[in-house]
Amino acid sequence: MLKATFLLIPRKLRFYFSGTPPPPPPPPDTDMPPTPPPPDTDAPPPPPPPDTDMPPTPPPPGPCRDTGRYCSYHVPRGDCKRMKIVREKCKKSCGLCGTTSPPPPPPPPDTGMPPTEPPLPPDTGMPPTEPPLPPDTGMPPTGEPPLPPNTNQPPSRSCGVSPRGNGRVIGGDDATPGAWPWQVGLHTNRGGFFCGGTLVTPEWVVTAAHCISTFGRTNNDIALIKLSRAADINDRVSPACLPIADYTVPPETTCYITGWGKIRHPGNSHHTLQQAKISPVSESDCKRKNGYGITRQMLCAGVPGTRLGGCHGDSGGPFVCKDADGFWVLQGAVSWGSADCNAQRMFTVFARVSVFREWIDQYIS
Repeated sequence: MLKATFLLIPRKLRFYFSGTPPPPPPPPDTDMPPTPPPPDTDAPPPPPPPDTDMPPTPPPPGPCRDTGRYCSYHVPRGDCKRMKIVREKCKKSCGLCGTTSPPPPPPPPDTGMPPTEPPLPPDTGMPPTEPPLPPDTGMPPTGEPPLPPNTNQPPSRSCGVSPRGNGRVIGGDDATPGAWPWQVGLHTNRGGFFCGGTLVTPEWVVTAAHCISTFGRTNNDIALIKLSRAADINDRVSPACLPIADYTVPPETTCYITGWGKIRHPGNSHHTLQQAKISPVSESDCKRKNGYGITRQMLCAGVPGTRLGGCHGDSGGPFVCKDADGFWVLQGAVSWGSADCNAQRMFTVFARVSVFREWIDQYIS
């Protein structure tokens, strides 16, 4: 059984800026007369500095600043020395503003000789060789190169593939074994199940922060778990794809929630993995139904007029959506919803994974 070695949870940072300091006070009045100018000695002005043919000194570089969101979290932890991305995005906080590249070497001295021309090739009496023409295949030219596929990952897509397909498209159905190979179940040391998760690389799992900590409650409700050893990838175990940063899922996208949570309330976690097809909901519709605790770090989904949605035990589990190329992308981690698991009262709310893509990449890259 794989075990987690350490956990990571993003934090909400605040920055405070002090006001502009007051100007210095004027010098005291000493009642002394002003100092007279020095006498004119009729001395000639100093000669101008010699012309050294050196280029003028370039102006100093622009202001140095941090460009990353989480500098205040990483720098005190010593990540400037351990992580290249922290040094690049937190240059000011890491104390790297004074590092500049050395000036270019001076030009060679002018010797008064004309520049040396490369020697001409020997005259062999033969005409110059032309490059060979491509063979005529009888096909018209292709013109512009083809566009790459619309994917969220590098060209070698080894994620988001469901080799065994899905069961019937009915909410709350038993999932076909192997249909969701990135689904993870979190268990206590005694074997008790308590939360779900999603495999996103052979070593990393995305889950909900409230599954492992009470920090932050439901805002920024996402966490990373690193496995003690990499998972063996096969047709039953493979990662889901990660979304493009700040991507918004269109309402018509095909999406599924999966988990071992309750299928009725009150009740117990189900022994068979369940699946339900639910659709993304706009932020305005979610606020009208769930209240105004919805933030941009959250994503809502459901099927109006039905009870389809997440329940206790589904927390941290995946909400995956199929992209234009047919790959499954992790768009949400189950966070919260109706206390009695009634989606007619509240939509299911997920941590919006695309908002945290930069934070995730700092660790799993």
